[in-house]
Amino acid sequence: MKTVAKKSSLIFLLMSLLTLPALAQNARVQFIHNSGDIDTRPIDLYVGDSLYVDQFTFRTATAFVDVPSGDAPIILTHPTNPDSIVAEVSVAFTGGSTYVCVINGILQVNLGRYENPDPANRDILISVFAVPNAREAASDPTKVEFFVNNGNTDGPLSGLDFFTVGSTTPFVDDLGYSQSSGYISVDPGMYTYDVRPGNDSATLVGSYEGDFTTDAGKSAVVLASGFVTPANNQGSQKLGLIAVFADGTVEAFRTIEILPIGKWKFTGASPYAFTDFIGADTLVSGGHGIAVDRRNRIWIGNFSTAARLRVINPDGTEDPISPIQQVKVGTDSFATNNCRGMVMDNDGNIVYARASRIFLLDPATGQATNQFIATGSVVGPMVDRDGFIWTGLVVGFNPISVIDPFTFTASQQVILQSPPGFGRGLGITADATTIFTSDLGSNGGPLYLWTTTDFINYAKTDSIYTNDQGELIMRTNRQTMNWHPIDSTLWVSVDRASTPVDNSANGLYVFNFKTSEYSIVSMPEIVNSSGAVIGNGPRNVAFSVTGDTAYAVSFDGSRLMRFVKGAVSVDDKPISSVPGKYELFQNYPNPFNPNTTIAYSLSQFAIVKLKVYDNMGREVKTLVNKVMPPGRHEVMFETDGLASGVYHYRLYAGKQVFTKSMMLLK
Repeated sequence: MKTVAKKSSLIFLLMSLLTLPALAQNARVQFIHNSGDIDTRPIDLYVGDSLYVDQFTFRTATAFVDVPSGDAPIILTHPTNPDSIVAEVSVAFTGGSTYVCVINGILQVNLGRYENPDPANRDILISVFAVPNAREAASDPTKVEFFVNNGNTDGPLSGLDFFTVGSTTPFVDDLGYSQSSGYISVDPGMYTYDVRPGNDSATLVGSYEGDFTTDAGKSAVVLASGFVTPANNQGSQKLGLIAVFADGTVEAFRTIEILPIGKWKFTGASPYAFTDFIGADTLVSGGHGIAVDRRNRIWIGNFSTAARLRVINPDGTEDPISPIQQVKVGTDSFATNNCRGMVMDNDGNIVYARASRIFLLDPATGQATNQFIATGSVVGPMVDRDGFIWTGLVVGFNPISVIDPFTFTASQQVILQSPPGFGRGLGITADATTIFTSDLGSNGGPLYLWTTTDFINYAKTDSIYTNDQGELIMRTNRQTMNWHPIDSTLWVSVDRASTPVDNSANGLYVFNFKTSEYSIVSMPEIVNSSGAVIGNGPRNVAFSVTGDTAYAVSFDGSRLMRFVKGAVSVDDKPISSVPGKYELFQNYPNPFNPNTTIAYSLSQFAIVKLKVYDNMGREVKTLVNKVMPPGRHEVMFETDGLASGVYHYRLYAGKQVFTKSMMLLK
């Protein structure tokens, strides 16, 4: 037994002698590429003569690796030329210690191309910044632990402050360029951090949301990465926050976007108000097109085979030529379902789009006198003042065909660069200098304008996007466009067709290009035979000869709706009665236990997010996350076992951000 013990002791001593020096001669190092200079993508990283990172690019990182202790030259080179040294920094690594090495800054040759607010005192030359005492895991396995590094070169002279939601004291204060904070320990969860200039808590640089929900026991570095003004910094990435974990995983915080200020002023409800549904509900089945002829008859184009093409009098009775079950061209007959849109031309004929064909219909008989065949399913057509008919394709728009009214052939085809991928309508100004493209591929966003000087090449030059308050105007799919015959306003059918029971953003949005003002015609509620509310979004609008009455069809609701100028709406919540501004109110009761009510008001439709955070900035509940209509709204906050303490609730609506605090007492 003693002999065995001696042998075991000798073996242990020998192993210790062999192992300890090996451990002592290495440091543990993580490398992070955070240089926004576009000419550093990629670079190679050497420690001494050893290549440690090949093709190292922006916002990537290694895991912790062994690096020899001592004074180690860290060399950055261009991958195509190892002798072309970008930067060389000597770092003294202590054996057995841990480091995070962050690459920040701008190449020497590019210093004049990137903004530096204080060249005399801020050195933004690319370098490697070593942070000692780094952690490969959280010291508390139930927490997430991170420090913050500021890699932003064009930011405020005073550095950056980092705030949790609702706090007036930053948890990281005046962090200068390439400086690092100490470690911060938080519970796993969703966090929102506000970044502001040092010594200027009134100005918001940006709000960023990070997800640490599944990161208990992990350590990380949170880096300010990118540029405040990308346009002045070679078009590089915009400032954001990224979290780099010890295993080299990089997770970007989500930037909470603040939209740009637009020129459009919202004037409230349109003077056109809903008065009634016209005719039986069997007249419309997937309404997709509508036109009004010179006799004030309403032509309804249906997508479904159940209703086909109908001609309705203003009193709701059906005209003798209706229904028009099919149209005939030569010896070929075509059913009138599968409507894609409709418009009256300058001679009073009905231009009827069906699948990939455009038919010219005689208004007296409803029969076709000519046809144009496109290369695919077409979007709703529009006519310019010279009588030319413009249409594009549902998928991709291109080519846009310009149909000669005399020959009914394409006199030219227009190709747009990078148009929306999916649309239902196309607009053209009377002088044909501007094309408007609808967009079903994005759930809320711009309506693009394409302009020309030669009537051949059209370039994207503008959009209808935000109003003068920085609020998104059209909150869901921009379906079709129609011109008012008298005042030349553009009526855009906005319809959340992908989720038809969410009708909050639906409506006819009316744009006056002379005054840069817009209003909204709200839609009536539509219920089916079972009493359930269904989609009410419009899909095209047409006007009486005098222009004082508008008619719209609903694709999901399958009804014909009438709107009369100056009428009193039957809707019980007209837009004109809504508040004149956005406002977040103090919760009541406060303090509270266990529940409280939070109220807010909106001046118009808005994408609303209402969230509750704890004192560390962790998100504890999302109360609202959807498009909401104008008016006052209330929501109940149920604490669900939360501990006593101060909580903060924040309302995001368009460009507006409001934050208030409340107290839970148990």
